[in-house]
Amino acid sequence: MNKISRILCAAVLTMASVGAWAQGQWEEGLKNASGLVILQSQEVEINVGEQGNLEIVSNIYEETTHFNDNANLYREQSVGYSSTFSEISNLDAYSLIPNEKGKFKKIPVTDYVTTDSRSAGIFYDDQKKISYVFPALAAGAKTVISYSKKYYEPRLWGYYMFSSYFPVQKTIFTVKASQDVKLNFSMYGIDDSQVTFSESKKGKYNIYSWSAERLGKIQLNKGADGILHSAPHLIIHVDHYTFDGREINILGDVGDLHAWYQDFLKDIDEEDNVEIKNMVDKIVAGKKTELEKVEAIYDWVQQNIKYIAIEDGLGGFRPRTSNTVYSRRYGDCKDMSNLLHSMLNMANIPSNLAWIGTTAIPYSHREVPTPMADNHMICTYVNGGKYYFLDATDQYNMLGTPTSHIQGREALVNKGTKDFELVNVPIVDAEQNITEDSVFLSLDGTSIRGSGEARYSGYKKTPIANSLENLSNSDKKSFLNLLLSKGNNKFLLDSVSTQHVTNKNSELVIHYDFSVGDYVWQTADEIFINPHLSKELEDGIIDTSRDLKDIFYPYKSKSSKVYCLEIPQDYKVNFMPADAQYQSDDFGFKISYRKKGNMVLVRQQITINTLQLKTSQFDDWNKMVKGLFSAYKESVVLSKN
Repeated sequence: MNKISRILCAAVLTMASVGAWAQGQWEEGLKNASGLVILQSQEVEINVGEQGNLEIVSNIYEETTHFNDNANLYREQSVGYSSTFSEISNLDAYSLIPNEKGKFKKIPVTDYVTTDSRSAGIFYDDQKKISYVFPALAAGAKTVISYSKKYYEPRLWGYYMFSSYFPVQKTIFTVKASQDVKLNFSMYGIDDSQVTFSESKKGKYNIYSWSAERLGKIQLNKGADGILHSAPHLIIHVDHYTFDGREINILGDVGDLHAWYQDFLKDIDEEDNVEIKNMVDKIVAGKKTELEKVEAIYDWVQQNIKYIAIEDGLGGFRPRTSNTVYSRRYGDCKDMSNLLHSMLNMANIPSNLAWIGTTAIPYSHREVPTPMADNHMICTYVNGGKYYFLDATDQYNMLGTPTSHIQGREALVNKGTKDFELVNVPIVDAEQNITEDSVFLSLDGTSIRGSGEARYSGYKKTPIANSLENLSNSDKKSFLNLLLSKGNNKFLLDSVSTQHVTNKNSELVIHYDFSVGDYVWQTADEIFINPHLSKELEDGIIDTSRDLKDIFYPYKSKSSKVYCLEIPQDYKVNFMPADAQYQSDDFGFKISYRKKGNMVLVRQQITINTLQLKTSQFDDWNKMVKGLFSAYKESVVLSKN
């Protein structure tokens, strides 16, 4: 396997620059900022202990000045950590309050509260946070925080963010490593010209330092799942170290990562549980092919095991036993994958567990062979040379289609204690993720009445089905009203019914009737009606004057709308707009108008055929959207015979 992550003296600097601002940009940026990080620094010391273990301690410091009276919004802060893999010490926080003489009065934080950390829908059982409140914050005040962090597991160390939620005046990251320790690193989101790197020796240590100045605040990519796609950061990890004449591998390549992951797969294989085996036999009864059996078992896990994310020490890495998950009827991605793996084995169907990073992570195992490349686990199955990526955390996911958040990602497939395979997950075609909305329209004075049928397939269906399945009846009505809304704010949903909400192998179908008041403009002899009742991409123009990043989409998609306008008796078509279109490889639209009998047929289609819209495509994208806006303004004119 190729070792893409280079050694320290040959940095791989990739991705688009976030910009160390020129003086003019810097001053302009500060005018719009609420504060400024004067200095953020982190000094890491790595030693080989007497027992041959790595000792890693990081000292963190950050000083921030607040420009205006909303400084109080930033008074509540916290330091998070995993109590299993790290510890925090020497925490010291204080405010510096300016006086009339231009000097600062130091007011220390006196109360630190350690609690469990919680996030909506996720249980972080070993995640802790130390909370504190900066006192007396106001415009002109400064805040200072410093602390030490000790890492118990060297494979979980190695991440530095150069930017912050405020602009950064100066940032410094320094590693003081024993000469027995070899380091690798990769840098993302920042250009090499923006970073000053130095390497030196002092006694038994190699000292490495990265620094940058005048960095803008973190800007998120539109549509991205997290900051890693755009924020400037460094991934650094221990390749190996020498102790007592022996070379001890840590994370030199993917093989080392796979070897470490094996520790978490020990003791999860149990003797067949009779209850689970009986359930497997029941599930596959009558299924003729292996693929039918896989689909049946996959469906059972999706529908009967509730997904609950759990990060509890080593449990954040180690799947729980299939017996435990089966009896509890809930688990995280690892638990559900292991149960699925076990049930397939009980049916004599080979499968493999696989580690994978979702689309929130911008790098592969080859680039970054550390746990930073993974945040998810799935089960894989091969039939006729085709890989099936089974992710039971999505109850609506069809067999043969990967879940949307692992498309295009690299899976580390476990083939045994010393064998693995890196497999790329395919990206699903736009043709499989379709919205089709067909509406029959009739005029009622200045109002219109409509009867529609909307169909949703693939990834287009999943969020809608989730909402329809889990919302209360009143919330469901509001949701459908918003989903199907057309025309103007006088849209009324008169009736609605749904089909195949929970059937993952069928399109979701919604039948509905509606009216829109005051939508038609009418004179004595003519009727003017804009047939574009739904204006998709209405807010799609990209402001290219800003420092923008690539835009990410969760999936490729196609949206199709057909409006059938009934021509009233004694009226004829006086004007139909010309057809309009814009086509490129990654996006486009088509709009056509036809008269058929006593109907005007308007067809509208929009295609997004990419997961990443690059900044170089923004002008073409805006050209498409402007063409679409122009078409949306067109009206059909009917006149009396």
